[in-house]
Amino acid sequence: MMTVDVVIIGGGAAGLAASIESGKSGLNTLVIERNNEPGKKILQTGNGRCNISHVDIKSSDYSRYNNASHREKFVEKLFKNVNQREIVDFFENIGIYMIPETGKTGQDVYLYPESFTALSVRNALVNASSEAGCIHATGTFVKNLYKKNGLFYIECEHNNEKQVYKSRNVILSPGGKAAPKSGTDGNFYDICKKFNHGISKLYPSLVGLNTDDEHMELLGGCRTYSEISLLCKGKKVAEEIGEVQFTKNGLSGIPVFQLSAYGAELLNNNRPGDVKIITDFLPHHTKDELYSIVEKWYKIFGSRKLKDFFGGILHSKIVLFTSRKLSMAADKSVSKVDKNRLFNFIDYVKSYEFNITGSAGFEIAQVTSGGVKLSEIDPETCESKIVENLYFAGEIMDVDGPCGGYNLHFAWSSGIAAGRSVH
Repeated sequence: MMTVDVVIIGGGAAGLAASIESGKSGLNTLVIERNNEPGKKILQTGNGRCNISHVDIKSSDYSRYNNASHREKFVEKLFKNVNQREIVDFFENIGIYMIPETGKTGQDVYLYPESFTALSVRNALVNASSEAGCIHATGTFVKNLYKKNGLFYIECEHNNEKQVYKSRNVILSPGGKAAPKSGTDGNFYDICKKFNHGISKLYPSLVGLNTDDEHMELLGGCRTYSEISLLCKGKKVAEEIGEVQFTKNGLSGIPVFQLSAYGAELLNNNRPGDVKIITDFLPHHTKDELYSIVEKWYKIFGSRKLKDFFGGILHSKIVLFTSRKLSMAADKSVSKVDKNRLFNFIDYVKSYEFNITGSAGFEIAQVTSGGVKLSEIDPETCESKIVENLYFAGEIMDVDGPCGGYNLHFAWSSGIAAGRSVH
């Protein structure tokens, strides 16, 4: 039975950051990772480029929707303890320099490694962890965790053999329930409950939303810049703008991802048919501007088929989808179409309503919304207020942010805080 100062359960973003800080302080640190290699999920971030952080991180970004003010207060205290400059320094000290990249909307500036590869970030973290003296036990599944006489006992299985470790401190960074193929299936929530920690309701976040709308196969594969509004019982509760992607089952893309956890929560708490997404396929134009365009084009391009008439401002799949909805022949000459029907076409694409039936689920979600209740965790050290020397880092906690480096930033911050606080 091996005894160490610190056991970190989960060798992902938060766990690796925690191990570096713990190891640097001279503590004998063991990182237990379920996968055969650490940092597997890091490799998937930022489409393989790893969006490490965001230039303008604010605690309020973690409570944009569903009145999650408790998250904002927790994150604010954490970020005062581990600020953004410290995150930049942390990465520079392990050999990663960041470079800013402005997003498509021009409103966001993301921080990426200069290599623009997630592999370089993962490798730097693993190397730094090893250089700090940490031991890595990969391919090891934690089956049970308990505390006795001031020590934690971690019962594991590796290659069908049972292993037990003892430690004064444990940092739980096993991830949440999202993307189980990366080794995060939510099994640690039950273990947290054994330590009398409460778990808030879990929802898939940063994932698509499904609809039962007919003819979605006509939109499948379409990407278009749109403004979307999330409605519940007819009231707009959130809105986003950006590139929306359509599948045969529903809506996806970053604007939808940002709303997905809130949408899943609304679906859980309301009746079928209460949750909608209104899509403006042409957010850069008012209806009156588009009516004027129709008037002008009707005179000039009247001989064109309907599918070509709107081709200069709309994706062809949206034209075909809307034509089917309005029972208009896409191959028909516009001159043979009543002008009022063209105005009706504009009304549709400016405010099309999708009935939302569900989330695309944890299987393909990027993060988990919900987790260990924040009221039970010290925001400056990430130590449990219930169990001494038990710490949390990353997605296991009830914190999730939008796309753009926010979730990784929280992972680094909480991991560093926990790694510095163990003793």
